[in-house]
Amino acid sequence: MFAYLQLERITDGEIDVNDAVVFDNVLSSDGTAISYNMTTGELAFNEAGFYAINWFVAPQFGLTTDGSNFAILSDGGYALTGSSHVKVSPTVGFAVIEVTTPGKRISLINISDNSLTLSQVVNTKAALVAFGPEGAAPDLPYLNNSVLENLNFNVVNQTAQANLDFYNPATGARTNAVRTIPIASANVTGLVPKETMAAVTSLATRVSALEQSTIRYSVAIPEEPTQPELQALYEAASGNIGEAPDGTRLVDPSTGVAYEWFASSDTWYASTPPAVSLATQLRPGIVQGSPDPAEEPGNPNAVYGKIYVEDDGTMSLLGWDMTQAELANLDNRILTISLTPGPAGPPGPPGPEGPPMPTHRQEWIDNDVNLTVAAAIAFSASNPGVLTWISKEV
Repeated sequence: MFAYLQLERITDGEIDVNDAVVFDNVLSSDGTAISYNMTTGELAFNEAGFYAINWFVAPQFGLTTDGSNFAILSDGGYALTGSSHVKVSPTVGFAVIEVTTPGKRISLINISDNSLTLSQVVNTKAALVAFGPEGAAPDLPYLNNSVLENLNFNVVNQTAQANLDFYNPATGARTNAVRTIPIASANVTGLVPKETMAAVTSLATRVSALEQSTIRYSVAIPEEPTQPELQALYEAASGNIGEAPDGTRLVDPSTGVAYEWFASSDTWYASTPPAVSLATQLRPGIVQGSPDPAEEPGNPNAVYGKIYVEDDGTMSLLGWDMTQAELANLDNRILTISLTPGPAGPPGPPGPEGPPMPTHRQEWIDNDVNLTVAAAIAFSASNPGVLTWISKEV
């Protein structure tokens, strides 16, 4: 593939000496290696290489003495000339131009010794076709045949200023242009400062991490669920239709059963909860209930007074009902009696530590139950007034 440009002129007019033929219609073009200025009639070659040019001009009359002569004028001088000794016949020419520096300009001019008037009869008064190298764009951007040498930005009051330095290889001139670019916002298209871009990148990283985090849904999982059942549970709990994010977990709080979604295999897998050890005096953990002696007679571990776990998860004391019944029975056997003093008894026998001491005997009688309680108090020199024995008589 190659770059090309095909031009024609369909309006008549007079071409003065050393004036360019200005083509007023671009028939076809391809690539960026060749550009055309419709005002000046100049072609610019924007890529180094060889360019082939063919043209014709159809004059009608002129006051020249050397016929009809047109040539390619470049910034390096004239190229090959096309001539015709008859001023009313087409003048045809061709040339090969070597471009070593991008931006070279050419034009087709009248080099006859007098002006020529283009034909007023034919449809096309002049035409030119240019072919260039295989259409690669120039290494540097161009503006009006000038190369962009430098570009930098300065941010002032929330506005970016772009400073552009251009070099025109054809004229050697260097120019500077300043353009104002607004800072981008939610409502304005513009330049994004590096600080804002860094913040956006950081936020995107954090959001991505959150999207990849584990998501859990509390659901009621049936026994041995199928993959479609698990998928239906996820869609109902999340409100989303389709595949779950990788690592999504479905957890049944009542049973502790959990399933996790693995996107790599498109499968829900049962997730084993972490093991919890049995509790000890110093370590929290699982408490195991003891068997019921009524249900497992002869089991050495089935002992009244230990803890039993009920079906609803509550705990009870084994044998508590029996203990309550026994306490109630003992309570029924406790008697409340009212005693009245009886007559004093005779002195008791002599004590072991000395002569006989008087012994005081007192009786209390409860007539309701026909109970007599006798208390004998022996006195001695070392233990005066200490009750040494009590006898009960019924």
